[in-house]
Amino acid sequence: MGRSVLTFIGKGNQQTMQRMLTAICAANEEGGNDCGGVGAHLTASVEAKVLELGIVLVNLPPYSPELNLIERIWKQVKKAIGKHALVRTIEELENVIQTTFVTCYSKLSFAKSWIENIYNHVFEKYPIAISDKL
Repeated sequence: MGRSVLTFIGKGNQQTMQRMLTAICAANEEGGNDCGGVGAHLTASVEAKVLELGIVLVNLPPYSPELNLIERIWKQVKKAIGKHALVRTIEELENVIQTTFVTCYSKLSFAKSWIENIYNHVFEKYPIAISDKL
């Protein structure tokens, strides 16, 4: 499994998408740069960046958040934000998001469940092998 990249990008546009793809590739230099769910952000310049970086895009069906692992993480992030009576600053909001994100993606059972129950069924031609360490 690859390394996650968590950063706050500000405005979401094609330039920030290109920077994020570059950061993801830099964090995962050993290869296997697969990105799911980026189809909605795929402009001509982003597509050129994808080709330049050698990324393999996994196009998930539209309107299928149950297939996208990040949606499961966002659900937990929204729940964590809701538990705060009031988020007073951007820094406090970023901290809640980052803490929850790290907690979710660091749980191997979280990823293992998604791989076994979702990914390997949908992408059966390209399954992810799960070791006993997960």
